[in-house]
Amino acid sequence: MKKLNYNRNAQTPDPLVRNTQQLTFVRHEDSGHGWLQVPYKILTELGIQTMISHLSYRDGQSVYLEEDCDARIFQRAFEHLHDHEDVSVVEQYDGPESFILALPRYRPDK
Repeated sequence: MKKLNYNRNAQTPDPLVRNTQQLTFVRHEDSGHGWLQVPYKILTELGIQTMISHLSYRDGQSVYLEEDCDARIFQRAFEHLHDHEDVSVVEQYDGPESFILALPRYRPDK
């Protein structure tokens, strides 16, 4: 798999877009921080759901991984198990203060 590639010019897709060739994630950012939006299901498939910190957020089945630590944990685990897939990340600017900050802090399912 290629390293997670950032595409600032692409249109924002659904939180996760899969086709036979490529997997696309969305990286949200505001004026102060960034988060990688990942389906909770993928975290459990990778077995890293308990490694994600309280610095990330969750809205139902979408997890917004804090960019400095949690997104890197995800990236390493994903690249280790999915080296056959082409992955890209689309940037989305959420304005001065992202809606993500109003979401509940991350907690894994029990």
